[in-house]
Amino acid sequence: ATVLGVLRAGAAYVPIDTDYPIERIRDIINDTECPIVFTENDQEQITIDGCKFVNIATHVHVENNLSLSTPKPDDIAYVIYSSGTTGAPKGIMIQHAAILNLLFWYNEHYSINEQTKIIQLTNIVVDIAFQEIFSALINGLTLFIPQKEERQDKTLFIHFLEKHQINFIQVIPDTLAEYFLNTPTLKFLNQILCGGDKLSEKLKDDIVLKGYKLYNIYGQTETAIDTVEGICVYGVPIKFNEYVANYEVLILDEQKNVCPEYVTGEIYTAGKGLALGYFKQPELTAKK
Repeated sequence: ATVLGVLRAGAAYVPIDTDYPIERIRDIINDTECPIVFTENDQEQITIDGCKFVNIATHVHVENNLSLSTPKPDDIAYVIYSSGTTGAPKGIMIQHAAILNLLFWYNEHYSINEQTKIIQLTNIVVDIAFQEIFSALINGLTLFIPQKEERQDKTLFIHFLEKHQINFIQVIPDTLAEYFLNTPTLKFLNQILCGGDKLSEKLKDDIVLKGYKLYNIYGQTETAIDTVEGICVYGVPIKFNEYVANYEVLILDEQKNVCPEYVTGEIYTAGKGLALGYFKQPELTAKK
């Protein structure tokens, strides 16, 4: 609800995990100069000049007749910060047009319709959560959100899927193995998207053998969530043979030559899904 409110107000949101170290939280808030931070726990607040903390669990003051601006396609929807594993965390600006391009592609590519039941499993600080939320909402669908204990307990999780007949889900390989490998096949679960880490050939084959339609997906943080995708086939090496509409994707070697099939290289992406750039880092944006 908070994300929807921020976007409806014409603003951009910056997701921050409360489990982040205090200094990382402080650095992100200072870097973005966020005037408001929404929280659910007063004890988690830190003091930062020029920043107002609002507890959405206890806040009761509501202003009516506010003048709200309508976001434009090139306006920033969110700024998501990289992990910082290869240097200082960088704020990456994703615009509304890039996200809509992805969501429309999802609708067509995965045949999302009034029968689709989507679950949100991903932490809001990970960009995949945006796809989960808005693939449901832009299509007028119900978004199914399990409680924390239902996400963490295998039995409760499977019960949640069965109760709501979830048929579209995104998971990381560890979750795929833990919750689906040694569980009777859920015949109502039509599509499983797996990304966020390397999917092994063995796990891929084991899941496909159980009768699931499994897709391997990958996207750089510098794009709107996903970039490339491939449907998994038993006994056939994993490969990405599809990419999001209106993208340009190349796999290049160190000399910037196009790599032959199954040769390792780096993904270079352009097109409508590309981020606006790194927040307050024009030189890095130009370089990348």
